[in-house]
Amino acid sequence: MRRLSGSIISTFAGWSAGLLLITYWHLVASYRHAHLMGRGHWIFVVVYAVVSAVFVFSIWAVLLVPLYFLVPRRWFLWRWPVCTLCGALSGVGLLLWYHHVFEPQAMIGSYVIVAAVIGGVTCFTGSMTRNQFSDDRALAQPTAEESKN
Repeated sequence: MRRLSGSIISTFAGWSAGLLLITYWHLVASYRHAHLMGRGHWIFVVVYAVVSAVFVFSIWAVLLVPLYFLVPRRWFLWRWPVCTLCGALSGVGLLLWYHHVFEPQAMIGSYVIVAAVIGGVTCFTGSMTRNQFSDDRALAQPTAEESKN
């Protein structure tokens, strides 16, 4: 259960980073082009949050949970530079695959950067917190009775 919590936290961190980036870009665009924006222009951020949450947490359930449990903790892929790079490349790859299969006519432009940020932050957080959410750590801590002796 501890490992599952760690994977949820790392996925939420990546999704939040992507949402912050989109919100920042939207703030800049609304400041620069205020004359073009209507009253409901903030609905874009809400729609992006919902759509990206479905996409990100679906990938979490299908890919990240099995990887989090099956990749040994001491393996080189858990080193933060390797894991972050793999996450960023995977985020871009999954976005490109999704648009190729489901929306080939869509312009993805700067969403490639957002996908890289989401994947990179997710894997960075997962690699940095992997030991804290390990089941081994919970087993290695002494019980209250053992610490009295």
